[in-house]
Amino acid sequence: MAKLSAAILGPTGMAGQQFMPFLAEHPYFELKILAASERSAGKSYKDAAKWYQEKPIPSNLADMPVVSMEEALKKAEVDIVFSALPSKVAEGWEPKFAEKGMTVFSDAGCFRDEPDVPVIIPEVNYPHLKLLKIQQSKRGWQGGIVKNPNCTTVAAAMALAPLRKYGIKRVNLASMQAVSGAGYDGVPSMAILDNVIPYIEGEEEKVEYENLKILGELDESKGEVNLLPAVFSASCHRVCTINGHIEALFVEFENDVEIEDLRQSYLNFTSRPQELDLPTAPKPPVVLFDDPYRPQVKLDRNLGNGMAASVGRIRHDKDKHRIKLIALAHNTVRGAAGNLVLAAELALKDGLI
Repeated sequence: MAKLSAAILGPTGMAGQQFMPFLAEHPYFELKILAASERSAGKSYKDAAKWYQEKPIPSNLADMPVVSMEEALKKAEVDIVFSALPSKVAEGWEPKFAEKGMTVFSDAGCFRDEPDVPVIIPEVNYPHLKLLKIQQSKRGWQGGIVKNPNCTTVAAAMALAPLRKYGIKRVNLASMQAVSGAGYDGVPSMAILDNVIPYIEGEEEKVEYENLKILGELDESKGEVNLLPAVFSASCHRVCTINGHIEALFVEFENDVEIEDLRQSYLNFTSRPQELDLPTAPKPPVVLFDDPYRPQVKLDRNLGNGMAASVGRIRHDKDKHRIKLIALAHNTVRGAAGNLVLAAELALKDGLI
């Protein structure tokens, strides 16, 4: 199979760097263009990027030249684009690449609430990728835009996906979020060391809406997603861990549920990325723990190469139609670059790009 050519927008920052190991030797995609601000344009990647990752820059990408956004758009020589741009910057650039015929897989927050823009976790809502065709028809684009959810949304949505069949009525969420979710310079060390910060601006509203959209059903006749008919309430907090968002979920169902039935739903959960044996797909996508001390951030954030979510401490809460559980996902892998690469793999295999 001939590889699709790919570009990364914003590859020098912490979010953009996460794409590099996924794309360095990818069987489906070949990285051709790195596009950044004028400040970085004209430099080699190793000179433009202040590298933050534990592993070194992939040797085959270190000397790639970085070009300006204008030059990348003018060339328009790639099939797909991975965007790690800040949201305000992405809002201006991403539609331009979509108009030129490229499918943009974006980590930026802009456009997530647009009805024809899919917000994708491949195992949870892969049918929503059909919105790409609706988006193209509606906007007159040859390409399109696919969005990553907020990184906090990922753990909750993956934990809830196997339970949708029981009729989710209400979810309360309390998150304990790693500092990497705010970026390298996002939280000063003096603010977070020996501390928990009980507020993350804009986070709760995103998590509440995105979960309902991702867990909802696509209505192709309307060209949009019908939100999950449930109430979702979140309280988000920054804690002194580096990677991995861990969350306490309190879930109310329409009817009574048995804990063993829920356990089996997790143990049997698989989805289209696993059926297609996609390169980035974890097996299993959600790991279930019976040990009440798991999952833990330090021990379990890297399961499935950082792509698997994990769930534990499933128990009833007061009565049999309410449960409590703990969920965990790696926020800068599954919650960012890894999820988008998997979404691109799936879109390719399903003939949508």
